Amino acid sequence: MYLGEQPDPAIAPPTQPVETNFIYDADTDNFSAVNAYHHVDQSIRLVVDYGFPLSTIFDGTTFPVKVDHRDASKGEVQALGYGNATHTGSDGFGFNLAKSGCPVGIATDFRVVWHEFCHALLWDQVEGLNFGFAHSAGDSLGVILSDWATQFPDRFVTFPFITDIDRRHDRDVTAG
Repeated sequence: MYLGEQPDPAIAPPTQPVETNFIYDADTDNFSAVNAYHHVDQSIRLVVDYGFPLSTIFDGTTFPVKVDHRDASKGEVQALGYGNATHTGSDGFGFNLAKSGCPVGIATDFRVVWHEFCHALLWDQVEGLNFGFAHSAGDSLGVILSDWATQFPDRFVTFPFITDIDRRHDRDVTAG
């Protein structure tokens, strides 16, 4: 993976000398960039650790994939899993802000990254952004992997820190 830019806005990823730490305030582009890269990398490594070979689950994806921490191409509060030109694999990830008017990046929430990661899997496996019967598995994986650590008062809110996205995980399945 690499921190790559989508066209708008062009905000360079942070750099640090070798053997120094990335230490940034949470409301900075640099903090967003580090989180975007780390969380996408962590998602890929976890799936591989579960025994799914990268060459099988991402056989249509060319690595390294782009990770843009400030991709405003589809709106101010947004995260995207891009498909490649042939719709047979991932063409990277784009993240922007967690809330309109707030400088904190949406990629700081691991659950959002899992949502987009599953779109990347779908591009590669079903040649589309979504399942035919559901949006994706990303919200569920994000919630499951984050549930053990949640201290949010309402654990069924999918993205508790991103109030512009209203999703829950306690709906009645029979209600649709």
